[in-house]
Amino acid sequence: MVSTTKRTLRKNAEAVARSIGYRLLRLIFRNKPSAIPLHAASCRKILLCRYDRIGDMIVTTPVINFLREMLPDAEIHVLASPRNSSLLAYDRRVAKVYEFDGTQKPLAALRSLFARPLRTAMRKERYDAVFSLVFHKTTMAGLVANILTGAKSVKIGIAHPTRTALYSTLFNLLVPIEFERETMAELQVRLVCAAFGWEYSKEIVRYGVELSEAHTACAKEILRAFHHHQQADSAQKIVFYNCSAGAPARQWSLRRNEECLHLLTERFPNAHFLLNTAPHDRSLGEALHAVFPIKTTLLPASRDLLDVCALVQHVDAVFTPETSIVHIATMYRKPLVALYSQLSYAVEWLPFGDFPFRIVLTEGEEPIESIMPEKAVGAFGEVCS
Repeated sequence: MVSTTKRTLRKNAEAVARSIGYRLLRLIFRNKPSAIPLHAASCRKILLCRYDRIGDMIVTTPVINFLREMLPDAEIHVLASPRNSSLLAYDRRVAKVYEFDGTQKPLAALRSLFARPLRTAMRKERYDAVFSLVFHKTTMAGLVANILTGAKSVKIGIAHPTRTALYSTLFNLLVPIEFERETMAELQVRLVCAAFGWEYSKEIVRYGVELSEAHTACAKEILRAFHHHQQADSAQKIVFYNCSAGAPARQWSLRRNEECLHLLTERFPNAHFLLNTAPHDRSLGEALHAVFPIKTTLLPASRDLLDVCALVQHVDAVFTPETSIVHIATMYRKPLVALYSQLSYAVEWLPFGDFPFRIVLTEGEEPIESIMPEKAVGAFGEVCS
């Protein structure tokens, strides 16, 4: 009874503090409500805030594609993170890319927002519209938009079911978006359509990054060397086998990967597996290649995400634990098997589109290690039959 009373008092105190804090922010930021639809013809400069992880930027490329098509004369800028900004390095659709690390702890993130070079440069841009596409941690998303772009920019976010009145302090326009029914790519394009009053359909959700000639040439050279070394015939299937994920709970151990590759090489003798690892997982790739020296090729270590995109574009199938590789495979519509834990499973992060893929889920909220390789291999047979 005492602990329940304490929890209630704490929640009430937090609610009061939140209310007072937002009232102060309302005085500081002075965001006036904007009506739907925004006047598209007057939007000459647009900022997309996507300052988080690699996969988040890939699922944002449909927004970039769509805005470029609908507003061909507008400048599109992106606030990216150090992790994902390289995906836009050669993108002619985007005029400028700024960097802010939104994965930092809150106090460190706030300090970096007030760094003079970034804040001064972005305020000079005088954005007409700022889309906050980081849908979690809405308060931080609002602070990012306000501190970096100022009071005159129209800041657009998603409406929270119970906190719309509070978040209106940080945004000029809050659009109701229904989660848990669509992927993140669809949700983001739907937000843009709602803000401008444009008609939404699944057909306008189109992924795509721009590669340099060097990236394309590098991928083709890897495949050419593989075919020459293996003397492979044209019927051989090349599978991009990714070993790494963003966290230990979303990644298989060496033992599980060995078991899976043993089954795959037995059941699909005409397949060859390109082993991809993050730089810190290099030893895992080396160990797997040592066990399967003929049926696998260990890909060169690269921190350039566009190298991975260029290679995935030319393979026949993709096998990966839950990670950004899922979204790269989605971009190129490659037959895909992805391992997901219900610890972090959400509809928003599933592949989008009409192409063959299977999601292999844990039974409960366990790490991916609990998925038996037999189950994953069965799924692979379904998408690659």
